[in-house]
Amino acid sequence: MSFYWVNIGKSYKEVKDFNFLWAPAYAIGKNGKKKINAGWEPVKEVKAGDVIFCNRDQNIIYVAVARKAAYPDKRPETRAFVEWEEEGFRIDVDLTFVSPSVHISEFRDALIAIHNKACTPALFDRNGKVSQQYMVQIPPGAGALILSFIGDAEADVCDHVTERKKGRLTQGGTREVSAQARVGQGQFRDEVLALWKNSCPVTGLSNKELLTASHIVKWSLSNETEKIDPNNGFPLSPALDKLFDRGYVSFNDRGELLINSDAVSERDLQCLGVAPNARIKGLNSQQKSYLARHRELYHFGPDHPVSKS
Repeated sequence: MSFYWVNIGKSYKEVKDFNFLWAPAYAIGKNGKKKINAGWEPVKEVKAGDVIFCNRDQNIIYVAVARKAAYPDKRPETRAFVEWEEEGFRIDVDLTFVSPSVHISEFRDALIAIHNKACTPALFDRNGKVSQQYMVQIPPGAGALILSFIGDAEADVCDHVTERKKGRLTQGGTREVSAQARVGQGQFRDEVLALWKNSCPVTGLSNKELLTASHIVKWSLSNETEKIDPNNGFPLSPALDKLFDRGYVSFNDRGELLINSDAVSERDLQCLGVAPNARIKGLNSQQKSYLARHRELYHFGPDHPVSKS
């Protein structure tokens, strides 16, 4: 699945009542020629099962899943803004209501530090404000980041994407889901801890109550097998779990720590009890494969330097 961000503004009620998104195909300039708007172009690329975060007044209020690929359609009669051209593209969607809504300040800094350069067009400007573009395509790591802040809605959206892609859903609908609950992962946790002998492979922390079974490839981006594969996890100390989950750090195939210096400093790591020269020993081929995907999701290139502090 691909991820998108849409600024719905005054059209939020139309989206809720009619379950669709729409944007013009082009604008007409003063010279009478067609102009392409960078914020309308992503609408054409949306496919069935893609996820779209709906932002209104700096809050994620809905998460939409496309029922089918975007298609050409005339400007909706419900649109009062008649200055737009009639030709456009429509996306029929199923909505999950996020209640309470999630303010962008919850994830903005992490998204800017790690993912903003990979958004098309950029989601945040240099002052940290949301782009005024209608729609932005965001990378999978950014999509997973936002999903992780909406609690039970994360599982609901991912299940809905799976069903939509398998063609099991024929009708749309909306669901209101609390953003406070978290997804339980009891069996996965037990198996991950057992695989690593109940200790953090980086810090050596062995108090099971303080360890978090962190997915290497995020739960929302894993298939049904990968979600429960203990090789897709590390039992990490609380601080390291947050760093790894946000993509502030990763590891290469030799287990050496990689640091995203735009997001976190070596001094930050030391304050959190993580040695900048930390490493994981004994990685198997499956774990290396998951780590390769983690590095790709968080934009650690093949030549990313290893900390030698």
